[in-house]
Amino acid sequence: MSQLLQTLKIGPRLGVAFAILILLLVGLCGVGALSARSLAQDLDTTARVDITLVRAANALQERTHLVARSSRELLIVDSGGQIKRLKAAIEESLTDGETQLAEVQKLAGQGDNARLIEEVKTQKAAFTAAVRKFLTVYDAGNPDDSRTSLLIDLRPVQQAYEKSVEALGVALKEQVEARAAAGGAAAQRSVWLMLVFGAVGLVLAVSAAWVISRSITVPLQHAMDAAERIKSGDLSRHIDSGARDEIGALLRAMGGMQQHLLGVIEDVQRCARDVAAHSDELAGGNTELSTRTERNAASLQQTASAVEQIASTVQGNSQKTREASQVATSARDAVVEGGKSVEQLVETMTRISGSSTRIKDIIAVIDGIAFQTNILALNAAVEAARAGEHGRGFAVVATEVRSLAGRASSAAREIKSLIDDSAERVADGTRTVAEVGERIGGIVKAVMDVRQLVEEVSHASHEQVTGMASINGSVGEVDQATQQNAALVEEIAATTESLKSNAERLVKAVAFFRLPGGAAA
Repeated sequence: MSQLLQTLKIGPRLGVAFAILILLLVGLCGVGALSARSLAQDLDTTARVDITLVRAANALQERTHLVARSSRELLIVDSGGQIKRLKAAIEESLTDGETQLAEVQKLAGQGDNARLIEEVKTQKAAFTAAVRKFLTVYDAGNPDDSRTSLLIDLRPVQQAYEKSVEALGVALKEQVEARAAAGGAAAQRSVWLMLVFGAVGLVLAVSAAWVISRSITVPLQHAMDAAERIKSGDLSRHIDSGARDEIGALLRAMGGMQQHLLGVIEDVQRCARDVAAHSDELAGGNTELSTRTERNAASLQQTASAVEQIASTVQGNSQKTREASQVATSARDAVVEGGKSVEQLVETMTRISGSSTRIKDIIAVIDGIAFQTNILALNAAVEAARAGEHGRGFAVVATEVRSLAGRASSAAREIKSLIDDSAERVADGTRTVAEVGERIGGIVKAVMDVRQLVEEVSHASHEQVTGMASINGSVGEVDQATQQNAALVEEIAATTESLKSNAERLVKAVAFFRLPGGAAA
């Protein structure tokens, strides 16, 4: 029954309940109508037959009494009109008695009544014959004979006839009372039948109401329990229903919602773990980047110190060149000293060339740092894009880091260009000094040429001082950019820590849900 109800929608289910109630009501009304019809038939029989029988029996007795009274009155009247009227009354009573007896026989001429009616008919015939005999004797005109006939012939027959009519009346009365009692019993049975039918209908109605209400309230309770489980974060229990009604559709929709929510929670859980892992990796990368940036800053400081030393050396060379110009007039007497000075100049140019090479290496390191910074900024931007809304600020920071890395790379290329130019000039100076060394033997003859060459060297040294000042400024800019990179690295580290904290909070938030298998999200 319950399985059958589950296949019906709520509207048809309620329709079935009301149909059952209507059928029970119709059945109860039908039973009442049948009982009322039977009772009405019994009442009609009582009214139409029994009352008629009683009335006919009473009429027989009255007609008998009327005949006896009229016969007695004939003995005491002497008027012809009265005698005629009494005789007519006697004849009418006899005829009416025949009619009433025929009516009684027609309505109740079966069973025990037939015997009583035959007895009445026999006594009626004897009574009629006795009356006819009395009238014949009366017509003879002898009052004594008439009185004797009345007392001897008519009175005994009359008493026997009245006794048979009375017996028939008693029997008919008993039948009427029996029918009345049967009608009352039938009415009582009808009442009890209606009560029993009503009780059965009530039990059926209550049972149907209980079954139908259970078929509605139990699935609703299941839906409420499922909603409470989802509310409490429990997604481990599967929600389904085989019912084809609205509540079954609701449970299946809730099951689909739970499965979709379960997929979303699993995706969020996976993404949260990925974000947490990437945050850890990014934090480690930022720590390494910070360490490298500090090392780069230290290297830049060393480079700046080296550049200052080179500038100081170049200035010393310029001073020595001026002194060489001042003593050029005495170069003839100081050929040996000039040779030594040339050797010192060669050594100095060699150091300058070595310093230039070192600066080029440092610039290459700076360019590599800028390249690595750009790569890290690209990685940070990718991670920020994965983080979504939480990584928007981190993406801005990564963009700024890339911009600074580009600026650092551009400055490094400019410094490299200047260093290459200075290296070429140093190489030129080295070759010039080598040529001077090779021609040292002709210095005596070409002192003036030497002086001119010294002036050229002085001019070149001045240009080197200018170039070293420019290099020093570029190195300062690179140092400033490196400091800014370090500050950005610290900001990125703070942003990474915030992202890591948000990822941990997200993991804790989705841990509120319990997934199938007993695992928490």
